[in-house]
Parts: sequence; structure tokens; C-alpha cells
Amino acid sequence: MQVRRWIKVSSLLTLALLAGCATRQYDPSPAVAIETNTCRNTFEQWQEQVEGGNHFDAQTWSPAGFPYLRVNRLLASLPVDELSAPQRQEWLERAHELAVTAWHFEAASLGGNARNLLPALQHCGQAAIAELLESGSRWQQLQDASTVPDSYSTSSRVLGGYPAVAPVVRWRAGVVMGELMDDFGEYRFEHPFHVYEPEPVSGDIDVAALLRRASARSQLGIPDFLPVERKQLLQHYAPAWVVETAGSSDLPGRPGRDQNGDIQFRSESVVFSQVAYTRVNGQVLPQLVYTLWFPRRPAEGSFDIVAGELDGFVWRVTLGENGRPLIYDSIHPCGCYHTWVLAPGGLEPRGETGFWEEPLWIAGTAPATDQGLVLYLASGTHYLMDVATKRPEGEAETRRYSMEPYDRLRGPSFAGGRLFNREGMIAGTERLERYFLWPTGVPSPGAMRQWGSHATAFVGTRHFDDPWLLERYFVQPE
Repeated sequence: MQVRRWIKVSSLLTLALLAGCATRQYDPSPAVAIETNTCRNTFEQWQEQVEGGNHFDAQTWSPAGFPYLRVNRLLASLPVDELSAPQRQEWLERAHELAVTAWHFEAASLGGNARNLLPALQHCGQAAIAELLESGSRWQQLQDASTVPDSYSTSSRVLGGYPAVAPVVRWRAGVVMGELMDDFGEYRFEHPFHVYEPEPVSGDIDVAALLRRASARSQLGIPDFLPVERKQLLQHYAPAWVVETAGSSDLPGRPGRDQNGDIQFRSESVVFSQVAYTRVNGQVLPQLVYTLWFPRRPAEGSFDIVAGELDGFVWRVTLGENGRPLIYDSIHPCGCYHTWVLAPGGLEPRGETGFWEEPLWIAGTAPATDQGLVLYLASGTHYLMDVATKRPEGEAETRRYSMEPYDRLRGPSFAGGRLFNREGMIAGTERLERYFLWPTGVPSPGAMRQWGSHATAFVGTRHFDDPWLLERYFVQPE
């Protein structure tokens, strides 16, 4: 009874604190560099429609006063007020392209004749960009507006007594993740396993040369891959997955939501991929991201605070200038269980983190390879238990998986409804742990999240898509 009463009280506190969380939705600030009332009305009309329901696409940030732009943490890390004229133009073009992409997904969610407004939005956005470039001012305002806020709630930390809670959470994380690190490479499957292999690579590619060509296309040094190059790169380092399979909870597939708001899941061999970027030693380097989804994390007992609908595994390969892996890391789509795997000859940790930061959980070093690794995932928890270059011995069902763009998850799903809500969360995937961990400032700990919304530490602040993450915690040995 005491546990139930505590949960009720915590639930009320959580609801009260939601207003203090940063929102990614459109900001009502007056628009900058929009010269006509027609364009001003076009953006206002669009925002009213989008915010009138669960239609906002939260994968990128909408800068206050610049409704025709969107930024991610990579673009926000570039000082637009200090860039050269050609660099500013590319920065604006990239930010506008992110906005256009978001508008398309919002239009698909709105339905009806919403798509008819897209040409006007693009025209007005391009006119505003031309005005910005011609005026040569407002760069400081744009720089300030483009700062992406962190995914933590300061008010939750204040009211939850974070200074007192953080050491306890740090200790508990050490127990859970410490056990996981100890089991890495030692775990033995207790159930049959399935193997999911990528499509065979078509021909050899010179990854280093490909990266040089892509980087040369950008004034900002951001590797700009042609569609065929992107596909080749993702195929080249695509992992194979060895999944311990005790039941339907361990069969991968496609998550969705129906028109009634209920989560649906279709079992199929599919992995969602994308190319992200990080910054190391003055260079912008590509990161290959692969996401595998499962229908749920099943409960291991009558009171399992981490069980719930949907689960998954996100694998990331960061490439160096030479085209070889620099480091690997992984999370679950909740942002939880951030695990690092070192690459031979790649980055090494700078040292211990401070007391008010969560430690780096380094599982070990991967075997040397210039192709995709084989990832071993445990049944139920879907924890990463080992990485290798060979498939396991013994009988196993082997399936070929297809690879689809991660953006396929942003529009209406196969079941008709949108998977992610306007806060970048998947409603219905909440875990009981949120009632215990809300003082850490992480909104709804354990819930599945959209790319760009992954807070990965309960102590301190850390984001999976932070372009400075590697430079902050790792160094290239001489």
C-alpha cells in the first residue's frame, strides 16, 4: 500500500513538473526576415494547424523567430555568427532543408489538403533566407536562437532534491551497468538464437576516398554523401545480429500506432538506418546508426520497473578520416544503457569522469575489422552481450534483413497513426521507473524516444547526438 501511495504522489508531481520541461514545438516569437504579410500569415497558419493536434515533428529544433529553419545539435554547434559568407549560405540551406523535411512529415500527419501549403512554405522560407544573406545582420540573434536546449528538466531536479538523489542513482547505475560490463563476452545463451544478416555488400569501396569526396562538397566540412554513397557506406558497416530468442518479445520488426492511439508491432526482419555526425579534432566525422526494434521488454517478475511496450537496440559506428571505425557505442531507444566498445587503434577514454557525472560504461575492445561486426543480444533485456567478427557455431535460423531509412518512422506508421508524439516520445512505452527517477530531470525515464531526444545519463547531462561527446570523453592516442 505504501508503494502504491508513493507512486500516486510521484505521479502528481511528475504531471506538475511537465510544464517545466523544454518543449521542441514552434515558438510564438515574431518572425525574422519575413518581408510580406502573406508569408507571415502562411507560417502562422501552418503552426496553428500543427499545434492544434499531435502533429509536430520533434526530431529537430525550431529556432525562435526563424520558423523557416530547423537545427539539430550538429548545426547548432557551428558558430553561424562567425562563419564566412559561403559557409553561412550552406548553413542556412541545411537548416531550411531540415525544416522542409519536418514540414513533409507534419503534412502527412495533418492529412487532408495540408500538403498544398508546402510550396508556399518553401517559397517564403527561401525568400527569408535571401533576405538574411543580403542584410548581413541578425547573425547573433540566429546564433542565440539556434541553441538546442538539453533534454532535462531543471525544475524536476530542484523539486526532487537532485543533489541528494544523484549519488544514490550513480551507485545504482554502477551496480546495474557494472554487472552488464562483467557479463560482456562471458554470457552464454540459455535459449535458441536467430541470426539476422544484412544484404551482401556489392563490390569493394574505398571508404577513406569516399569520405574525402563527400567532405570536399561542403563549405562546412560536413561529409555530404550522394544517395548511392550513403547506401554503400551503411551497407559496408551494417552489423549482423545474433538474438537469443525465448519468445515473441525477441522477434524484431516494425513499430507503429493505430488511429486509436494503441501501439502496434509487425514482426519482420528490418533495421532502420541513418547517417549522423560528430566533431573530433576540428573534423566533422560520419556516424552510421542502426536501430533494431522489438515489441516489448517482458517483465521478469510481478514488479518489474523497466518492463513495458516496445524495446530496441541502437548501434553506432563512428568512422575516422581513414574510413575505419574510430569507436562504437550503443543505447536502447529510451537512451538507457549507453555502452561503449573501443575500436583497435581508435579513441581511448581520457580518464575517470567526475563524481557529478555518470561513468563511461566501456564493455571492452572489438576485434579488428573494416566491415560490420556481429552483435550478440540477450533474450528479454536485449542487452549487448558480445561483439565478434564471426557468427556463432551451432544450429540457428538465419534471416536476411532489409535496411530502411530511419525517417520512415517519422510519418504515419503502417497502422495509420504517428509513432512519435510532439515531444519526441512514444506514448504508451512509459516504464514504472519514471516514478523513482524523475528527480534526475530525465522526462519519463525508460520511455522510447525519437532521434535527437536521447538523454543518456541520469547523473550529469549527456546526449547521444551531442557532436562534442567524443571529444569531451575520449582522445586519439599518439
